[in-house]
Amino acid sequence: MNHIITADEVTTLYRFCDVDAEDMERIIADVEQLDIKPQIGSELLISVLDKPSAHPLLLEGGRYEVCGKKYLFSGLKKVVACYAYARGVQTASVRLTRTGLTSKYDDTSNAVDKSGRADVIKAAQADGDSYLAEVLKFLAETDYDLYKGGRKVKQTRMRSFVIGK
Repeated sequence: MNHIITADEVTTLYRFCDVDAEDMERIIADVEQLDIKPQIGSELLISVLDKPSAHPLLLEGGRYEVCGKKYLFSGLKKVVACYAYARGVQTASVRLTRTGLTSKYDDTSNAVDKSGRADVIKAAQADGDSYLAEVLKFLAETDYDLYKGGRKVKQTRMRSFVIGK
């Protein structure tokens, strides 16, 4: 099956990610279905996956102009790389075994604590959210074919709670 990016492109487009290629392909498929499809719609995603050559600006990013104003954006590949990296960090070295959820480390590595891992995941997701907002702005402002509008992109991953009453 075709994907927006390959496992190797996660490293070249975002940050170094030494996740097994087969695992990363599954992560990318999850990103496309869970993060990208709700935003751009099934029709546009299918078109991008089936004919990527028909969507070079959307995939790679670049410059566009609307009403005399010029804009620059990073493209859908960068978005997928950010989200795939975050999901890769989330699942790295964690495996479900007969004895339960385990985390494997070799003799020379040091485990990152949970809060450190969570910070890296949130930062990568926030980067992806910012890049996705640019892509959605491009799609909306250019009346891109097959784009019907998506959900609002979260601009922050913080939650607020009211305590009391």
